[in-house]
Amino acid sequence: MSHFNLRFFYQLYPPYLGATTQTTREPENFLETEPAAVVLYGRALYPLFYESGKRWGDDSYPQFVRDVSRLQFRIIGPEQRLVYIPLTIPPAYFPNASEVFIVGCDTGKVVRALVIAVNGRVMTSAASGMGLTCSAP
Repeated sequence: MSHFNLRFFYQLYPPYLGATTQTTREPENFLETEPAAVVLYGRALYPLFYESGKRWGDDSYPQFVRDVSRLQFRIIGPEQRLVYIPLTIPPAYFPNASEVFIVGCDTGKVVRALVIAVNGRVMTSAASGMGLTCSAP
């Protein structure tokens, strides 16, 4: 897990929950208590939206990822990882090579994003009503 910029995380989180940093400790608790919690930043390459069961190209993403509708991409930066975020519809804005800040869960082979800031715009997972947790599907 990276604590690279907790202040930015707090700026990112309030729009996600509709909370203020003065009224919630959930972001800090998430980072401290979830063993799989990750915070990543870098550039998102080749973002593509797929409906559940659909895929194209290689088999880099495991089957459990392909079973959900999602946006998937490769992040490059301090770490290079495969990332997906469960979504019901394609995002209106997510250009290739965007600067991204990701809060999510390391599943081993891929990172399941819960919150992504894309060039400063915030996007949340389809399961965002469950809050920040790595136990959600």
